[in-house]
Amino acid sequence: MQLILGDLLKQLKKTKIHTASIVAMDPTFIKAYSKRDPKNNTVGYSDPEARLRIEGRNVTLGYGVHLAVDALRGLVTGFVVAPANRNEKRVLPHLLIRLVMAGFHVKTLIADPQYSSNAVRILCSLCKITAIIPYPKNQFKHVKGLLRVDKLFRIHGPKRQVKLYHKRSADERSNAWLKGFYGLNQLQTRGLENATIHVTLCVMASYIIAIAALKHRRPDLIRSPTLPHQIYMQKSILQ
Repeated sequence: MQLILGDLLKQLKKTKIHTASIVAMDPTFIKAYSKRDPKNNTVGYSDPEARLRIEGRNVTLGYGVHLAVDALRGLVTGFVVAPANRNEKRVLPHLLIRLVMAGFHVKTLIADPQYSSNAVRILCSLCKITAIIPYPKNQFKHVKGLLRVDKLFRIHGPKRQVKLYHKRSADERSNAWLKGFYGLNQLQTRGLENATIHVTLCVMASYIIAIAALKHRRPDLIRSPTLPHQIYMQKSILQ
């Protein structure tokens, strides 16, 4: 499946996706196809690899899908699937190294404060990547002028970094499209390996739509999940 993904990416060369210089990273979570184990409610009963993720008042048993998205084109450039309780800081290095090994020329990495750590920033520095990651309140409390996000989700800091950080919404949109149109949140298999296959198929579907848009000379529709319908309507009108 990795070979198929690589082949689909080659067909997307016209979009210059491998030259994506600005990449946004953000996790999304999918529910496991299992209930909690009554003997250990932190894991799944029929899917022991699934884990709990606490977000505010919500508790999700499932997997985390950590996506890297081209902030300019909105296409997924890479992903890692992990148990839902896996910390984002531990996953980001694996995802970033995958992108570099795959030939992506990442120059700027955008992520939210939960990715902020010395290890992540040092790795970005070694890879000559500018990290646009806000510092949380408990880091460098008395240092002014750092990129931060307040309680009302307002962004403060250097103007250029603030402007770049706004591009992180590309990842959130990709998460919404994959769940709303490509079935990402309809996991009906068990185990980490099968969950990874499920995510891979969803990403493949988004690539195929983008390839179809290029073949029909509609690069403006590379992210459109309604492309097949639009092509069908155009053919009907022409006939």
